[in-house]
Amino acid sequence: MADRSEGPGNVTHDRLELRAPVAGILVAISDVPDAAFASESLGPGIAIEPLEPIICAPCDGEIIAVARTLHAITMRATNGAEILIHIGIDTVALAGEGFDVLVKTGDQVAAGAQLIRFDYETMVRRVKSLCTPIIITNGEDYDVNRLVSPGRLALGDPLLQLVRKISATRSGAAVIDASSPSVSGEVILELVDGLHARPAAQIARLAKTFDGTVELGLSGKMVNAKSTASMMGLGVQHGDELTIAARGDGAKAIVAELIALIQAGAGDKVQPVQGGTGPIEPACPKGLETNTDADGAYIGVTASSGMAIGPVFIHQPPRYDMPAKAGTVIEEYEALQAAIAEARTNILAEAADARDAQAALLEAHAEMVDDPALMHASETRLETGDTAGPAWQAAIAEQSQTLESAGDPRIAERVADLKDLEARVLSALYGAPAELPVAEIEGAIVFAEDLLPSEFMRYASANLAGLCLAAGGVTSHVSILAGGENIPTLVALGQNILDVAPGAMALINAATSRLVIDPSNDEISALQQRLALRKAAEAEAALMTSEPARTSDDVRINVYANLSSVTEAANAAQLGAEGCGLLRTEFLFTDRATAPTEDEQAISYAAIADCLSERPLTIRTLDIGGDKPVPFLNLGHEANPALGLRGVRTFFAHEDIMHDQVRAILTASRRSDILIMLPMVSSPQEIIDFRAVVTQIAKKMEVSTIPPIGTMVETPASAVIADQICRVADFVSIGTNDLTQYTLAMDRGQPALAGCIDGLHPAVVTLIGRVGGAAGSADISAGVCGGLASDPVAVPILLGLGITKLSVTLSMIAPVKAIIRSLDIGQCRGVAQKAQTLNSPAEVRQLVLDEWPHLDRWL
Repeated sequence: MADRSEGPGNVTHDRLELRAPVAGILVAISDVPDAAFASESLGPGIAIEPLEPIICAPCDGEIIAVARTLHAITMRATNGAEILIHIGIDTVALAGEGFDVLVKTGDQVAAGAQLIRFDYETMVRRVKSLCTPIIITNGEDYDVNRLVSPGRLALGDPLLQLVRKISATRSGAAVIDASSPSVSGEVILELVDGLHARPAAQIARLAKTFDGTVELGLSGKMVNAKSTASMMGLGVQHGDELTIAARGDGAKAIVAELIALIQAGAGDKVQPVQGGTGPIEPACPKGLETNTDADGAYIGVTASSGMAIGPVFIHQPPRYDMPAKAGTVIEEYEALQAAIAEARTNILAEAADARDAQAALLEAHAEMVDDPALMHASETRLETGDTAGPAWQAAIAEQSQTLESAGDPRIAERVADLKDLEARVLSALYGAPAELPVAEIEGAIVFAEDLLPSEFMRYASANLAGLCLAAGGVTSHVSILAGGENIPTLVALGQNILDVAPGAMALINAATSRLVIDPSNDEISALQQRLALRKAAEAEAALMTSEPARTSDDVRINVYANLSSVTEAANAAQLGAEGCGLLRTEFLFTDRATAPTEDEQAISYAAIADCLSERPLTIRTLDIGGDKPVPFLNLGHEANPALGLRGVRTFFAHEDIMHDQVRAILTASRRSDILIMLPMVSSPQEIIDFRAVVTQIAKKMEVSTIPPIGTMVETPASAVIADQICRVADFVSIGTNDLTQYTLAMDRGQPALAGCIDGLHPAVVTLIGRVGGAAGSADISAGVCGGLASDPVAVPILLGLGITKLSVTLSMIAPVKAIIRSLDIGQCRGVAQKAQTLNSPAEVRQLVLDEWPHLDRWL
C-alpha cells in the first residue's frame, strides 16, 4: 500500500511497501547467481528462492510489460515505481515453456493478485537457478529499504519499502534556483570512435546522479548530459573539445567527475589526440556498387573471421499496422509512455540473460530508450496530431539525421542503435514481428542491407551459419556481436547481394573477405571437408579434455584457462582446465564510478577459486592504463599511453588501490591455491618492491603463508634480462600480445597493421626462448598466457622453447591438450631452434605445418 507524506519544503513524496510475491527463502541481491542482477546494474532490489509455483503482485499497480518468453513481468506501482519480477536465472531459454501468465499488459491489479503460475518441477530440472530477483528498474528515483531479515518468507510478508525521492519528478529533473552558480570545464575527447552509444550512456548514467542540471556542449551548442541521444546528436569526434557545465549544489564535483570519466574513456577505447586517430573503416553507403573479383566472387570487409557455407536467407524488415486516426493527445502520450516502459523492461530482461557483449549493449539501449530528448521530440509531434507510432518514428528520424550528418562514419553507424529502439517501441505499440522461421535459418547465411542489434541476436539464437551485409561497418555493434558469437561475417558487400535468390548456396571465406554464390562442387567439397575435419577433431579432443596433457614422450604440460568472471571460471572447470593462468581482475574495476572495496574483491576472488575446486588460481594484479582505462581514476593526458602509466607502474602510483587488492587476495588465499602475478614489469626491482609490500600487509593481517609472486613478461626489457627477473620471481608467464607489439613497434589496435603483427615473428620467438631458458635455469615454471598460447601452430614452438604451462581461451582447452599429446619435445626443440633463424612469421608457420601436417585440421 502507498501513502503520501510531507517532505522538506512541503514537497510531497510517496512511500510504498512491497510484500513478498511468493513464499520462499530470502536472498540478498548480491548473492544472485547472475552478474547483471548481483551488481545492481539493472537496479536495486532483492531476491527470493521460491517454495511455491505462483507469483503474486507485491503491491497495487498496473501491469506494464510481460516478457515475450513469459518468464518476467513488470508492473508500475501507484507511486510510479517500476518493479521487475524475473522468475529464475536463464529461464528465457525455456521460450515460455512451463509458464502460465494470468494477466496482460494494461491490467490493474491489487496486492496479492496472482500474476504467473510456473511448472516448479520443470524449472528445478532445467534452469540454472530458481532464484527470483525483484528489481526496481527506475531505482534511481527511490530510496530502497529492506524490511525483512534473512530466512524463510511467507507470501505477503513485508519485503521492501520504497520512498520516492523528493528530487524525482515525472521528467527526472530537479527544480534549480536560477541564481545558483554555474560551473563549467573543458575536456578533449580521446575516444577512438567518438561519442557513440555506450560511452554516452555511461556519461548520462553519471549525470543522472546529480540533482541539478548538467549540460555537455560542442562548439557552443549545449545539450542535456542526462540524454544519451542528445549527446550522440552532437556528432562529437575524436579530438573534439567538449564543454561540461552544471548548475546546483555540488556542481563543481559533478563536472570534475564527468571530465575524469571522459578522460578515462567512459568504458571505450582511448587514443591520444597527438597520436592521430588512425584510419577509419568507412561504412558502405546505401546503393554502393558491389565489388567482385576476377572469379565473380563478391569482395567485402571482414567483420568476424571464419568460414561458412549454407543456403541464403534474405532478411525482411518488420512492418507495423499503424492506425491512421489518433486518439487524444493524452491517450497517445500515455500509449507511447507505456510502450517505452515495456520496451525498457524487455531490454533489461534480455540483458539479464545475455552474455557479456550482448548484455553491455542491451544495458546501453535501456539507458537510451527513455531518453528525455527523444520523448520531447515525440511530444512535439503528438501535439501536432500524430499518433504514438509516427511521433516516435519522427523523433528517431530527427536524431538519426543528426548522427548521419556528423561527418564521422563510426558515429553514423550508431544510427542502428536508434533504429533498434524505434523497432522495440513500435513492437510494444502494435505487436511484435512474426517469429523467425528457425528451421530455415539454422545453418543458413543471412543476407541483409543491415541489421539492428536485436535482430542479430534473434538470428544468433536461431543458429545462423554466417552473415553478409550490403552496408554496415567493422565497428558497428552488429559486427562486434558477430565477433563475440564467432559467426563469420562480411560487411560493405554492396546492394547487389540483395538480388541473390533465397535458397541459393553461399560460401563465406572471411580470411580472404570473399563471398561466393553457387560455389562449385570442388569449392563446397573442400570447405566441407575442412569444416568436418575441424569438427571431428574437436569432438575427439573433447572426449579427453578432463585428462592431463602429456607429450608423446611423457612430458607433462599444464593447460590452464584465461578468465575474467565467475561464470567463466565455472565453465573452465567443466571444459577441463587444470587451473587459471590469468585472472584479469580489471573486470571488477571497469564501468564503475568508484573502485571496488576490499570486501567486494575478496568475495569475487574466493568465488572464482571455489569454481576451480582447489585448482591453482593465478590472479593478475590490476592492469590498467593505456588501452585499459577505468572511469574512477584520472591518469591525466599521456602523449603515448602504451608507454606511460600501465600495469605495475599505475599500481605503485596509486598505493591505496594496490593495498586494497593485496589485502583482498591475501584474504582469499587463506583457503585457496592462489598465485599473484604482476603485469608490465620491466625490472627485477619492481618485483622486489612489490614483494615487500605483500610481506608487510601479510604480517599485519597475520597471514603466515604468502602466495607465490610471479610476473608477466610483456616488455622486451624483461625478456632481455630474463635471468635477473627469474632470480626474484617465483614463476613467469609471457603476455605475447604486448610483447609482440612492443618488440615490433606496432600498435596491436591499429587496423592497418593487423596483418603484420604475428607473435611467431623470429624476433619474438627468440625473446620467448630467452625467457624459457632463464626459467629452466632458475628452476621456476615458464608459461604463456597471451594469444599465442591458443594458436595451434604456435604450440610446438612454445614447448620447444621451454614453456611448461599454457593458459588459453576456454574454447581452446581441449584442442590444445590434444595438440600437446601429438608432439615430441625433442622434435619441438629442434624446430623451435630453427624458427629463430628464419626471416618472417610466414616462414615459421610453414616450417611448423611441414613438420606436423596434422595441425592443419585446427586452422
